[in-house]
Amino acid sequence: MNIPVKKIEIIIEKGKKEILLEEIQKLGTVEIISGKNSSSGSATSLPKYSELKFAKSFLDQFKSKRGLVSGLLNERPLLHLSEIESLSFDSEIEKVVKRCKEIEERLNSLKSIQKELEKEIKILNKVKDLSISSSLKMKKYLCTVGAFSKKEKDNFLKEIKGKIFSIQFTEDNYFSLVFSKEDESFFRNAFEKYKVREENIFWNISPYKYLKQKEKELETIIIEGDIEKKEAEKMAVFLPKIEALIDFYSWEIEKLGSMSFGIETMRFFRIEAFTTEDSFPLVKKKIEDSFPDSFIREMEISEEDNPPVCIKNKGLIAPFNSVTNVYGLPKRTEFDPTPHLSFFFALFFGLALSDAGYGALLILLSIVLKKILKQKEYSGFFNLFIIGGISTVIAGILTGTFFGTNVFSGYRIIDPMENPIGTLIFMLFLGAFQLFVGIIIGMFQCLKQGDINGGIGEKGGSILFFLGVFLYFLTKSSLFAIIGVILLFLLNILFSSKKGIMARALSGFGALYGIVGYFSDILSYSRLLALGLATGIIAMVINMIAFLFKDMIPIPGINWLVAFMVLLLGHTANLLINALGAFIHSARLQFVEFFSKFMEGGGRHFKPLNKKGRFVEIIS
Repeated sequence: MNIPVKKIEIIIEKGKKEILLEEIQKLGTVEIISGKNSSSGSATSLPKYSELKFAKSFLDQFKSKRGLVSGLLNERPLLHLSEIESLSFDSEIEKVVKRCKEIEERLNSLKSIQKELEKEIKILNKVKDLSISSSLKMKKYLCTVGAFSKKEKDNFLKEIKGKIFSIQFTEDNYFSLVFSKEDESFFRNAFEKYKVREENIFWNISPYKYLKQKEKELETIIIEGDIEKKEAEKMAVFLPKIEALIDFYSWEIEKLGSMSFGIETMRFFRIEAFTTEDSFPLVKKKIEDSFPDSFIREMEISEEDNPPVCIKNKGLIAPFNSVTNVYGLPKRTEFDPTPHLSFFFALFFGLALSDAGYGALLILLSIVLKKILKQKEYSGFFNLFIIGGISTVIAGILTGTFFGTNVFSGYRIIDPMENPIGTLIFMLFLGAFQLFVGIIIGMFQCLKQGDINGGIGEKGGSILFFLGVFLYFLTKSSLFAIIGVILLFLLNILFSSKKGIMARALSGFGALYGIVGYFSDILSYSRLLALGLATGIIAMVINMIAFLFKDMIPIPGINWLVAFMVLLLGHTANLLINALGAFIHSARLQFVEFFSKFMEGGGRHFKPLNKKGRFVEIIS
């Protein structure tokens, strides 16, 4: 249901504003209204917060690798607020953060050196077999290793002829060149002129020896890097504490930032806020008890305030909140669509998947994952799939399918494969019924908002049209359909908001044209038949392939094992793909066909100031 929201004003002594916001944050049911100027400014960041985020990002690279299931668990530690606050004074964490910076800088430096060494070694491997005369007195000479293009080779050699002491070549145009130190500038100019790529200069050492030296240096650099990484791996045990502190400082930033949303005088601090109607008595009592000199009152909400929307549902309806949230929230003046879509979504999901075996497996998987993950934000999602699985089991029994077999053929009411036309008509009837319900909801919403013309004229006329069509199919008398069309036309004329006979007449003809849209919407429900058939046919093909492998493999035992693996992998993949398709297409029918009959949407989420952690869960 759509919980009404109240706008409140709170005035308190200026010196107590931070304590007030701390109490509001603990309550977690008050959204501070932004847009007001304040002389106090806002704390949009804290140095410790950015340092902790860096440390987390750095240490995340070195935490122990976890499997797929354990990675999905990601259970948040349960901590008391006092425990989290005490971590902010932990000097050991400060040392870890500081050391993270030092290790990162050292690793970056080592990485840069390693990259250069690897580049040199790559070149040296090309010229390692080139030799330099051992009798050469290298104090008077320089040796360089380089490369040039084939077209410049002859011109380059002609240029330096008579100046070189020795030169040797490899097959891929690399060379080693020995020349007098006195001619260094000459050779530098020649290198530039003929675009010679000089890779390195060796002083008193051969390329092979220099290669071995560089390889030892690289080995040392890698060992140093491994030592730093091992230290980082040991420090990764501090990640839970660092993450808890990140949550703590994010709360502080949000709280301090909220100070800029209020107005200050010499003595007082004033803020405006939103809270839900059911939370207001508790908020009022808490603030008045904690701050006896405070003033709190309810204010009138204007459209300029852009109030938030808060929807809450309990019991079997609660899991379907996730479907509504995918689409977006209704406006503050609109009905919460969740209770109305819940039955239809579950029904359509079951019809789209339509296999009792898949439904049972989906229920089992959802229950197991819900027990493993244990996080509140996942609970509603898995409950939704449990309900969808139950609907699928029922649909599978009624259509007689169990993992693509006819196990439940005795309970079959309709066979989509034997009677696709009859099944299609049934799906279209369900679609027409949902649209009819949507129009009724839309009529009540229009009347609630005072829109008599829209409620009785447009929506009322459409209701009478649908009733006429339903009676036509029940009685086979076209008179009811004709009466429905006439009433649709007349009500839109009589209750049109437009003035003038012609304008009203156009409204009536526009309503008649809208009938085409209704039939288009109803045809969209044929996708339920297509999805159900696809699931069943693919399941049957998987069974055929499995038993084909069994018959092809002559070894007893092995043939059944292979068949079992084909069945397991095939049906699991089919379930996952088609369960996703059932969710998406069932949701689409709600969003496009159903919601458009009564809901515009565009509501803003209620975002109270709270202490909800990303990494930790507070024990109250």
